[in-house]
Amino acid sequence: MILSKKAFTLVEVLVTVSIIGILMSTAIAGYSVSVARSKDAKKRADLAKVQSALENFRSNDINGSYPPGVGTGTQNYAALTAILVPNYIQSLPTDEENSYEYTPTCTTEGTPICLSYILSANLEGSSENFALNEMGEVVKPAEATTTPCPKGSLCADNPPSGNLDGQQKEEK
Repeated sequence: MILSKKAFTLVEVLVTVSIIGILMSTAIAGYSVSVARSKDAKKRADLAKVQSALENFRSNDINGSYPPGVGTGTQNYAALTAILVPNYIQSLPTDEENSYEYTPTCTTEGTPICLSYILSANLEGSSENFALNEMGEVVKPAEATTTPCPKGSLCADNPPSGNLDGQQKEEK
């Protein structure tokens, strides 16, 4: 008597389902890494746009100063909207986590002048933050030490719109 096989055995079905499950988990892991990388690339591009706007602002400022700060890094970044939009950038880029930070370093004597800054963002594909200085150099956040403008000073409350003390800017 000859028996014909017309169905899959349980073992064959289990092996097939296991192989499909392994392939799917690999594909999903690769997809999530790709999504994180693309979000990180967008954050880097956003900070480059803001950096360009900051450089344009500085080139038009009579003291050659970057915009001053108003508090923490995220508060400073949000305050850039009133300073940079629409003259220097169409709209200030944001991310879902609200992780973009702007930290200027300002003088505290006379008219406060901010000659350097750090722009930073939390990256998803890395445990470290991404930070740019005013030169466009990527710096490690631990090395990106700045002294923000003191709260309540002219620098924090009122961005200088011109040479307030009547002296000419000195070239170094």
